[in-house]
Amino acid sequence: MERSKRYEHSLAVIIADIENLKSYNEARGQEAGDKVLLLVADSIRSQMRRSDVACRYSDDEFAAILMHVDSARAQIVVKRMGKSLTKKLKDLNDPATADLSLSAGLASFPDDANTADDLVRLADISLYSSKLGDPKAAQKV
Repeated sequence: MERSKRYEHSLAVIIADIENLKSYNEARGQEAGDKVLLLVADSIRSQMRRSDVACRYSDDEFAAILMHVDSARAQIVVKRMGKSLTKKLKDLNDPATADLSLSAGLASFPDDANTADDLVRLADISLYSSKLGDPKAAQKV
C-alpha cells in the first residue's frame, strides 16, 4: 500500500469465497475438500503475475493483491480465475462439484479506498454483495 502511494500506482484487493465447500466436505470427506482447496489456489495463482500476492484468507476464502491494477482490470482477472476453476472442477468428473462455485469481491486503491483496512473491508462488502446477486459487485463465477 505504501509503495502504491509513494509511486502513485493502483492496486486491487480481491477476496474470493468457495461456495458450498462445507457441504462438499460433508459429502466427499476432508481429503476431497482439501483437493478442491488446492484447485482453487492453483486457479487463482495461475491467473496472477509473479509480482502479485495470493493467500488463504480463512477456511473457504482466498485473498489476492494485484499491483498496478485498477478495478476494471481486476474484474477481468476474477473472471479468468472463475473460468480456470470451473475447468479444473469439471476435470475431476465428480458430480458433487457441480454445486461448487467461486464468489469474489474487490476494491482498488486509489479509486475505492486510501488505507489497507478500508480496501479489505470494501472488498469483503463487495464479496457479500456478489453472493446476493448485486450486479455492481465483483461477481459470482
